Amino acid sequence: ATFTPADPALDHNPLWNHKAECAFPSATQNEINAKDAANLLKNGVYVVSEGANMPTTIDGVSQFLDAKILFGPGKAANAGGVATSGLEMAQNSMRISWTREEVDTRLYNIMKTIHEVCHRTAEKYGTPGNYVNGANIAGFLKVANAMMDQGLVLVKVEALVPGACLLWLGAWHKHLYILELKRSASCNRLGN
Repeated sequence: ATFTPADPALDHNPLWNHKAECAFPSATQNEINAKDAANLLKNGVYVVSEGANMPTTIDGVSQFLDAKILFGPGKAANAGGVATSGLEMAQNSMRISWTREEVDTRLYNIMKTIHEVCHRTAEKYGTPGNYVNGANIAGFLKVANAMMDQGLVLVKVEALVPGACLLWLGAWHKHLYILELKRSASCNRLGN
């Protein structure tokens, strides 16, 4: 490995301007900007997997998506750390201890499921291969459905045009969320 100093006066980080196939930004938020993304693509990178919370700016993400490289957004690719913490809390609350193999198997299954859900959701909503959309939509649907299941949301369905419906989601805190989904007018649960 070679140390690459960063100069805050530059409009890019020289770390992201090397020949490579894969990049794993894992340090800070907004670590890769548009110019850094362009440098990565120019230098042959075809896989970017975020290992931090939003290390790539929206302009950088757009470039990766436009180039159709394999891009794993942090909320999906970086979920292993959060999942491992959840597994630790589960063990603690049950007063049991799993072997390393048991934890690894559970984590593997969690990460595999995240991949499958992102992939399936991106395809379902018209952006196949776009894990940003897959992760965002799946996450939104999971929260919205949980809120409706717990009675925290009022749902009023109005048919707008055939095959579409408008959902008015009014949460208890007087916020109003509007979501239009292209599907049948009978909307019991979102995303079904």
